[in-house]
Amino acid sequence: YRNEARIFLGCVAKIKTLEFVEKYLTERNINYSVDRRPNYNCFTVRFATLKFLFNRTHLYDENKTKTVYPDFMNLPREKTANILRGLIETDGSIGEKEISLSSTSLSIIENARYMLLRLGALASGYSKPNDIGKEHTMKNGRKITSRKLPYVLRINRIKDITDFFELAPKGEHF
Repeated sequence: YRNEARIFLGCVAKIKTLEFVEKYLTERNINYSVDRRPNYNCFTVRFATLKFLFNRTHLYDENKTKTVYPDFMNLPREKTANILRGLIETDGSIGEKEISLSSTSLSIIENARYMLLRLGALASGYSKPNDIGKEHTMKNGRKITSRKLPYVLRINRIKDITDFFELAPKGEHF
């Protein structure tokens, strides 16, 4: 595509996210293609941007750091929960006692915490300075090294969030 955007989904476990993206693009008559790479355990969705009003400035700030676009910070409850769902699905996990979100973008962590407060969920966070320079092995065997300070947001389990995840472990809601 001449003017294109791409979405990279780094894990086959994100099939539901891929299905959502395909449905979203199809409903809006936006041409797209999906490159499935089983050896790399990932998908790339490419699509034309002419009819798509969502662009890089909605995802990154002027320092090229991931962020949540300011216009998205005060959306209705359901849409706010969907943004949080996407963040947790891509960079988080749901346990029996809590939900966690990890990111090297402090802005994402702060934005998520604000949206959670709007939903009535409490969260606390911390940074992991000892993880800078640490090497991690991905499920596909590829090794990556952390170059930025990672932040973790610990979130009390709330029904508005856990209901999005069919495979979430059963546990107490707060």
